[in-house]
Amino acid sequence: MSEKRRDNRNHILRTGESQRKDGRYAYKYTNNLGKIQFVYAWKLVPTDRTPNGKKDDISHLGKKSYK
Repeated sequence: MSEKRRDNRNHILRTGESQRKDGRYAYKYTNNLGKIQFVYAWKLVPTDRTPNGKKDDISHLGKKSYK
């Protein structure tokens, strides 16, 4: 049986979700044009706390595309 991927708060990560070294979550997806996009957020679920000094919203900055 394969083990499920977990973050440092013991949440189970779904397909496309990962946690960066700084604690931020990244979600990777492919848009309608076939480009790979990333969305970053400090919270994986609404009940998570945002770290002190960090904004509470999702960042659309830092999108990367690979060709």
